[in-house]
Amino acid sequence: MKLTPLWISLAFSTPCLAQIASEDFSTANTSNWGVEFITPATWNTAGGNPGGMIQVSIASSQSQLPAAMVVPAGAGHPWAGDFEAMDVSSFSYDRELVSGFANFGTNINLVLGNDNGTPTDFSDDTLVFTQTGDSFQFGSLPWTTFNTAIPSSELTMPVGWDGGAFPGSPVAGSSADILWDHVIHDVNYVGLAMDRPLGGFAWFGSHILNFDNFILNGVSGVGTPFCNPASSNSSGNSTTLSGSFLTGGGIASGLSDLHLECANGVPNELGYFLVGSTASDPGISVSNGMMCLSSGPFYRYNVLGTTSNSVGLFDAGGTLVNFAGTSSVGPVGAETGFDVPDTVTGTSMTITAGSTWHFQAWHRDTPAGVGTSNFSNGLSVTF
Repeated sequence: MKLTPLWISLAFSTPCLAQIASEDFSTANTSNWGVEFITPATWNTAGGNPGGMIQVSIASSQSQLPAAMVVPAGAGHPWAGDFEAMDVSSFSYDRELVSGFANFGTNINLVLGNDNGTPTDFSDDTLVFTQTGDSFQFGSLPWTTFNTAIPSSELTMPVGWDGGAFPGSPVAGSSADILWDHVIHDVNYVGLAMDRPLGGFAWFGSHILNFDNFILNGVSGVGTPFCNPASSNSSGNSTTLSGSFLTGGGIASGLSDLHLECANGVPNELGYFLVGSTASDPGISVSNGMMCLSSGPFYRYNVLGTTSNSVGLFDAGGTLVNFAGTSSVGPVGAETGFDVPDTVTGTSMTITAGSTWHFQAWHRDTPAGVGTSNFSNGLSVTF
């Protein structure tokens, strides 16, 4: 059904991303995350955010580095690879502080490491890192989500990032830009360090931490983003929309073969997928975001085979899940995203070979105010 000003009055806000890799610990610690490569974490089947989680006990005596670091011991693709080629855009995680202390305030850093071909041996590694905004010193803290941008398309060390190399690294003593280039094109592990992983003061302390929902996001799998990034929502992130073709971009059996994913939204808020014939950048201001399908007819997808609203819900990690009409196929499974049909029931909108259509996600953002909404970035896709 074609959208009308009635729907616009419902206002939504949040941009969308594709998950390149995720570990929610609801079934197992599949990549064996733990303190560096020597102390496995305790996997718990309940009590996470939501579902299961891992628990790590971090003390200075366990670490080979100035600051202990949580990394996957099974550090293979998709947690590793050429992040620029993979269009990696951010890493997010949930953290609960159970108890502990530190001599100074602890600031968790996101770390990307190149192991120079010797996994579990830091003596020849190259690291780049940045603060995630996650900080604590004493006591306990509730579950909180942190999302850190990874500007993988940058050719030089981005603002807010730092780096270093151990003596055995082939780029030891090189400039910051060379360190960045060396790592971003060959990331062997992603880690969370309890302060600077090298080049800083030794970290002294002991914390019991719970982690959940480790997610590595990508900007887009297919299509061209517009109105990107979207306006920030109440979670402090921009909702990210991305897409991928399930097989090869064909059109068959009532489906367009396009799978949409939306990330970095507002937990527990509803969202919709929209499609339009014309893109408008920067679009028009609606509630707290920018509607970028505003210069031509646009439509809201309904549940496949019905006239009901097609609605998804953002989970605790900000990913749009349980979207009505999602099929059992797709790169990230049946519980997230939306498999796009080739028509919108009751309209003249039909995806055909060679046509280009424009997509955007619209969602509520109640924490920002009653009746408030926001949007993701847009995505233009040619079939």
